[in-house]
Amino acid sequence: MIYQIVIEKSKGSHLWDLDGNEYVDALNGFGMSLFGWQPDFVLEAVQRQMALGYEIGPQHPLAGLRSPNWSAR
Repeated sequence: MIYQIVIEKSKGSHLWDLDGNEYVDALNGFGMSLFGWQPDFVLEAVQRQMALGYEIGPQHPLAGLRSPNWSAR
């Protein structure tokens, strides 16, 4: 391929460019190595968290779960 592909959407191992051409990312050269593009369980987790809020600045409750691991070093 001698030109840049501009991707409009992706799902699993498939990519679609702006012209509607479908590509299969057989080598995972551009994609997520383990789960493919936009795996449903990741999208669902992100949507759940976004519904709860995405605060910038205040500490998030999940940050406290990691704190003991850092202080033990």
